Amino acid sequence: MRIRYNHKVLQILFFVGMALSSCTPEKIHLTDYYYIYAPGEFYDTYTLACKLASDNDVEIDSISYVKWNNQVIAVKRNTGSRPWFVVKAREDCLRSCNNDILTSNLSKQEVDSILGAYHGKFKEKYFE
Repeated sequence: MRIRYNHKVLQILFFVGMALSSCTPEKIHLTDYYYIYAPGEFYDTYTLACKLASDNDVEIDSISYVKWNNQVIAVKRNTGSRPWFVVKAREDCLRSCNNDILTSNLSKQEVDSILGAYHGKFKEKYFE
């Protein structure tokens, strides 16, 4: 009887854990403490935000595309005729609370020009 009880308790704990984990918003780690958060409890749209956000850290919502490495993040929003934003590292790489440089309302050509100045591999992701 005791073995069944332990097995049942484990099953209950497993399902409770699964239910609780589904309530946690999905996030995609970019670099340092920069993440893309999925729509859910905290944001209505895909949003770029810094986990350790200070007053100077970036928060960009309505994201449809992101391309990044550890020095620069380029984000396309779902709105506007110039929907591109770029976050550039103030120093050698992006860091939270480091006053990284945000440039907004860019065209695709301007973003391509900025990204062309950075070497190394980029990762990219599309959002619905």
